[in-house]
Amino acid sequence: MPLPPRISIVTPSYNQMQYLEECIDSVLSQGYPNLEYVVMDGGSTDGSVEIIKKYAQYLTYWQSCPDEGQYAAINAGFAHTSGKIMAWLNSDDRYHPNAFLKVSCAFSEHPKVNWLTGRATIFQQNGMLESLEKFTPQFSRRKMLFGHLDKPFIMQEATFWRRELWDRCGGGLDTLYQLAADTELWMRFYRTDILYTLDALLAGFRKQGSNRSVHNIEKYHEEARAAISRELSCLGADAPFEPSPPPLKIPRDKFLDFSVAYDIPRFKPHHHNLREIYLQTVKEWIMGRKGGLESASIFYDEIILWLDSVDYDLQSLKRCLQECLELKQHAEMLIQKGETNFYCNDLDGALQATDEALDIWPTSANGNNNMGVMLYHKGKLDKAIEHLVLVTQHDASRREAYRNLAVIFHELGQRGNVQWAMEYYLSWFPEDTGMDSFYRRLLECP
Repeated sequence: MPLPPRISIVTPSYNQMQYLEECIDSVLSQGYPNLEYVVMDGGSTDGSVEIIKKYAQYLTYWQSCPDEGQYAAINAGFAHTSGKIMAWLNSDDRYHPNAFLKVSCAFSEHPKVNWLTGRATIFQQNGMLESLEKFTPQFSRRKMLFGHLDKPFIMQEATFWRRELWDRCGGGLDTLYQLAADTELWMRFYRTDILYTLDALLAGFRKQGSNRSVHNIEKYHEEARAAISRELSCLGADAPFEPSPPPLKIPRDKFLDFSVAYDIPRFKPHHHNLREIYLQTVKEWIMGRKGGLESASIFYDEIILWLDSVDYDLQSLKRCLQECLELKQHAEMLIQKGETNFYCNDLDGALQATDEALDIWPTSANGNNNMGVMLYHKGKLDKAIEHLVLVTQHDASRREAYRNLAVIFHELGQRGNVQWAMEYYLSWFPEDTGMDSFYRRLLECP
């Protein structure tokens, strides 16, 4: 049986006993047959070493001793690896089920892609899902160099790259940075390659009391801005910028075929708490409809990949997901009916169909955008703004919502809000010089 591309993961840790086992288990439970996993502990005194020893037979290398900091530890860890695909996972973060299968398949299907990231996920301190990015984010070098680091962030824990890119860009993290060495690394990656987003769940960031980047967010931004300034100083005025690439969408069947071809077992967590958390998360988000119908589409593919690998009967969840998808399809039909009525000049019929759709799917970006446009034509500008703002909250990449908001704000004489719409839009699509000109014309009009 041939082996899939080797994946090398490094976990730096220091006194993170509370989260470390979940982190390690989320790596090893991937069941990936060609994995190098290194744990670099900075001399913990809280019981972390005992946890590492428990899994030592599955590790490529581990150590526990004082070091020169997180980023130096990561560099030292990668020196013990040789995998073609690389990433690091902090000890309080966690991979999603089948993450390595998805990443390996994506790189194999797209040989010109040299680094990629997934949908952003935030976990609560207890490990339960707090937020899930419902739209697929897109990134570009220009967006980052313009200082737009968030909305959204490039989530380090969900980012993977090829070793040749790592070697070509210096082969290490810059240890002069205490918090934002990841941003500095992305700057170097962007010199030669664009970042792709894989439309899948790969990893999540845990919000907890001792997060260095959360407690020191101003320091993080200060370091990130310094990295940006340094990069800009090296660029000429006419430096080319590639536009944001479209997301990578790999059919579920491709993942399944890839797992069969390389005998990659589906995710099976060994740590009981981790298994319970994953199951409870899906129940809460789907059965409780906490995540809306958008999440049903995301989790449906996740559960199908996971169904054969756990000790629980997930068929009830699968049925619930199917019901959510059927509701979503019905809402989409009503949204389409509303669009048809609108273009046939039946504004009342369009509003009725779209309103019925939003009763089923209140967070539909397409439905709310259409409702905003229809209410604008009805002369109900305040209500139109409510729906269009809702679009930006649930899918910040929707181009037309910002344009429509800018037009309405202009009619209301709200120049500050026109400026807000412009800045948000260009933070997502800085390459769109045509839209930049459109907004500026609005601002120049009396």
